[in-house]
Amino acid sequence: VNVDGPYGEHLDPTDFDTILLVAGGIGVTPIHSIFRELRNRLIKGSCDLKRVHLLWVVQKCDDTAPFWDTLMDAQNKPLDGRLRVSVYVDKDEACPPGTQASVNGLSVMGGRPDVVREIEALSGDKAMGLKPHVFVCGPPGLTAMADLACLKQGISFHKEVFAF
Repeated sequence: VNVDGPYGEHLDPTDFDTILLVAGGIGVTPIHSIFRELRNRLIKGSCDLKRVHLLWVVQKCDDTAPFWDTLMDAQNKPLDGRLRVSVYVDKDEACPPGTQASVNGLSVMGGRPDVVREIEALSGDKAMGLKPHVFVCGPPGLTAMADLACLKQGISFHKEVFAF
């Protein structure tokens, strides 16, 4: 047995004021863990984050099932607007692009999100003296798009990749 890593620098999300967590497909694995931990810290009052937004793109509505409890809890208890969940479904006939649907009570949007616009909106936080951060885990195209948008806006950026 060989255990290796972790690699890279440790990033403490509580060093920031607003967090945008962007996940594509199974990239939600580390993102969900971070979101759940930050949600728990907000409930306990052990962090001062102003806002945490989870933006997740899945292919099918059923892909949300493993994380349904966390997503529903955040949707139904947004902690005075400090928590936000946006789920997009891009390859499911039950939720065509531009439509909104309910999957067992979870609100989902058909199509793909405008990640660049979401990041540009964080520049308003930066202008108000807040420290926004974007954390992405997903396909290379999604990650590159978010990376470039953060670079243009001067917003802190971190990505996780699954590579061997």
